[in-house]
Amino acid sequence: MDPADPLGIVRSSHHTILTPDLARASRLSVDAAGGRIIGKQRNHEPDASTTFMQLGDAVVEFAVPDADTMHEKRVSEGNDHYLGISLEVANLDNVSAHLSSVGLTPRRPDRDVVTIDPDDAFGMQWRFIRTLPYKQSGRTRAGQLLPVARRIWCLSRFNRGPSPRFPH
Repeated sequence: MDPADPLGIVRSSHHTILTPDLARASRLSVDAAGGRIIGKQRNHEPDASTTFMQLGDAVVEFAVPDADTMHEKRVSEGNDHYLGISLEVANLDNVSAHLSSVGLTPRRPDRDVVTIDPDDAFGMQWRFIRTLPYKQSGRTRAGQLLPVARRIWCLSRFNRGPSPRFPH
């Protein structure tokens, strides 16, 4: 961690993608891209059942929103939606104070999370967390990251509808 960083970012934790179809997301991430499931849990914000998948050195949280929620409406036509990024930080109070000092409105949905509204952050949610929501395992070799990223880029159809290779 850089001591000069006013947010005290320790590391990028994960990216969150809303999906109506976890089986399709698993086929893409695990079967095609060689990732692996590293955790499952209930996420009360965004009111979804979530599955964490490790892809190379990156972690993606696929969240299946509960019915009749704002996030469920975003994926109701079958498209996935990139919700945002979660960053592990050293101190959430410092994060809140810094965000306020630069004119943003940090939200504190619970004691373990600070968020920035998507309207203030390039249309995506920024989440700052104190602890990782999954068990961290050993990192993959650096040489594996590019092939995984290339496969995901080639196969994904996020926000573009169903893929012929990985239909809904």
